[in-house]
Amino acid sequence: MGVGRDNRLFYGWYVAATCLLVYLFTNGMSIFVPQNLFPRFMETFAATEGEVSRTVAVMFLVTMFLAPFGGALVDRFGPIRVIRIGLIVMAICFTAYPFAQSIQQLILIHLGLGFGLVLGGLLVNVVILSNWFVRRRGAVVGLLASMSSLGGFMLPILISPLVNSPEYGWRWGYGTLTAAFWLLALVPGFLILKNSPADVGQYPDGDAAPAGAADDAAGDELEGVSFSTAMKSRTIYVLAIG
Repeated sequence: MGVGRDNRLFYGWYVAATCLLVYLFTNGMSIFVPQNLFPRFMETFAATEGEVSRTVAVMFLVTMFLAPFGGALVDRFGPIRVIRIGLIVMAICFTAYPFAQSIQQLILIHLGLGFGLVLGGLLVNVVILSNWFVRRRGAVVGLLASMSSLGGFMLPILISPLVNSPEYGWRWGYGTLTAAFWLLALVPGFLILKNSPADVGQYPDGDAAPAGAADDAAGDELEGVSFSTAMKSRTIYVLAIG
């Protein structure tokens, strides 16, 4: 017997689009864009290559040590609360980025970005999408993973005219991306993202209610993927390496 379909537009596609945008901006702006701006940082702050490279290095150290705690927070408070905190942290750091006056300030900002990535990065987005998709989970999570590379390719190109302009420079370029993050990632993250299909009266993949569902207790929430379950899956390690 085929799987029944809910005739309403599946809200999970809005959730998926939001997660894709969130991951594109958070990874692109915290990892790839700064690396492309290293020569500009060296000029602006009269710093060596080793000094500017510490900005991203300390961020990776933070994410490495705090990732298990971020996963525990997802299990305790749910992915939506966690990702919203992460988005706020990222928004504050992104907004401060163009105003940095020294390499030391950039390092402090990247410390904050590392914390934001733990709460608003790959793991929490995978958990959210896994709540909404079952049959299409692999395809949707794979699309999510591709957003990191897309952001790394696209965002530096988009701001290159500003970065290379004597009148504007890297501060205006990064500030433009920050405005886009607020509009296309932070705001949708608060207005659109929801924990599970049960929050909008739907089922994973947009399927109709399974047989006997009407007799079940109304309002039962569908359980998502816990952090411990995710850590036992090969998928999360493949995504982390990629």
